[in-house]
Amino acid sequence: MARPEDARRHPRHNLPVYVEAPAWEHAPIEAKDVSAGGLYITVRGLPAAPQSGARVGLSFQVAGEAFHNCSARIAWAQPTRGGTWGIGLEIDIPDEDRRRLARKLDEFQPDPRPLWHA
Repeated sequence: MARPEDARRHPRHNLPVYVEAPAWEHAPIEAKDVSAGGLYITVRGLPAAPQSGARVGLSFQVAGEAFHNCSARIAWAQPTRGGTWGIGLEIDIPDEDRRRLARKLDEFQPDPRPLWHA
């Protein structure tokens, strides 16, 4: 039986991502993973629960590529520890930008070879 993550249209990547969202400018944002379809972020100290289906503006940078003035739909939000929310965002970017993002993510996959040889 296939696992849910195997059915994803875009594979997730655990890479450093810098995210800015004007609606949450006073709340620390940390990206946990990224794909060509979206981001999983945590946001600390929001005054209210994020609403699934709501749209949020954002810009992000990953693998040396910047994506400005994007829109994303909150796919889901769950409270975590310490007043932090885990939020799944589905990004809405032009197909050309999505392909550029997918290429960059594929290029920056960790090298599976060991760093040293015995």
